[in-house]
Amino acid sequence: MLVLLETGMRPGEARALRWREYYGEERAFVVRHGVESGTKDKIKGTKTDQVKAAAVSVRTSQELTIWRMETKFKANDDFIFTLDGARPVTNLEVLKAFRAGMETAGLDSAKWVPYTLRHTFITYSIPVLDDWELEMMAGHSTLRTSLKYRHPDDEIVLARSRLAREKLDKAREK
Repeated sequence: MLVLLETGMRPGEARALRWREYYGEERAFVVRHGVESGTKDKIKGTKTDQVKAAAVSVRTSQELTIWRMETKFKANDDFIFTLDGARPVTNLEVLKAFRAGMETAGLDSAKWVPYTLRHTFITYSIPVLDDWELEMMAGHSTLRTSLKYRHPDDEIVLARSRLAREKLDKAREK
């Protein structure tokens, strides 16, 4: 779930990840594939056919390193998230793990789905990333698509407005 939260990956993209696509020294994935929607394990390109980078935190990188050391499925061609080594985990398995984590955290798991983490990533990245960076990290083909995923609170809107106002004030001073 950390990978979904920190990268904004679609769950099907995370399910299709193989170890060869994870660059531990960079703490990043290069995402080129996803599991086709409505299938258990048919691998295809990403939804928009965009290749994107997906960066993770030091903590998540450490967890991935531990996972790779502990799993039987650690070869470069193995799926990172698998139960049998031959296929990626299913959507149902991701949902079960997500709900278990939500319940452990004391949250109502019926209100949320793993895809919610994609919206969360995009919303909380607004103050940090510019529009182009956010579009690239989300793997969207247009800014218009990225805008649909944003759910900023007033603080985020005011912070972006403040940055724009400062740029305008500098331009006016010239």
